[in-house]
Amino acid sequence: MNILKTYFLVFLLISSETFGQYDGNKFAFSTSFSFNTTAKIFLSPDAPNVLDQNNFFGIEDIHSYSVELRYRLSEPIILGMSFEYMKASEKGRNLPSRLFVVRDGYELYPLEFSAYYFLPFSTEDFKFYMGGGFGIYFGKRTREFGDIKFDDVDSDTGFGIHVNVGMDYLIFDNLSARGEVRFRDPDFKVVNKYSSDRVNYEGSFYNVTQENIASKINLDGITFRIGAAFHF
Repeated sequence: MNILKTYFLVFLLISSETFGQYDGNKFAFSTSFSFNTTAKIFLSPDAPNVLDQNNFFGIEDIHSYSVELRYRLSEPIILGMSFEYMKASEKGRNLPSRLFVVRDGYELYPLEFSAYYFLPFSTEDFKFYMGGGFGIYFGKRTREFGDIKFDDVDSDTGFGIHVNVGMDYLIFDNLSARGEVRFRDPDFKVVNKYSSDRVNYEGSFYNVTQENIASKINLDGITFRIGAAFHF
């Protein structure tokens, strides 16, 4: 085991001199389009019954957009900060009465900080990396029910960690195409109430509660990201 550790350390020391370069550039700014596989909205997270607490409405095939600024701290180590905008919704029968169909969704604004390590087999054109970090997640719950909607009352700030792997392909010295896979699982609670105490649903009027409604948003699944980066 000690011999294996020694070989591994020697390999890293040698390979640190052979990482693919970015022509001496320290910074990179990227824009990306992302495909997120799944998210969940837990409809009654504060319910006394565990089954009700775990009752969720799933949303799939979620698109988002992001920007990121990276700084090359050393040859193999890069630091990054990214901001993302995500919005998704789907129709479902999520009320106590199954008679009604509502459109439930969320808006999410992840702010994530990452550290990346370039893998030793990176070349002048292909830069392979892995990394991880933590994120701060802001967002809100949305619901459309007939002619009324959810108003925001309160929202927690979510925190979470993430890991990712990716690759840059240098098209030119200062421009690369980027592909990445990211794994994360943050959640946070939100509180809403209806914008009116009466709803017009398909031509009929119904009374609705004016009490606060708590729920929890959970971004799970896998994020696939493609984009372009400018190195300077």
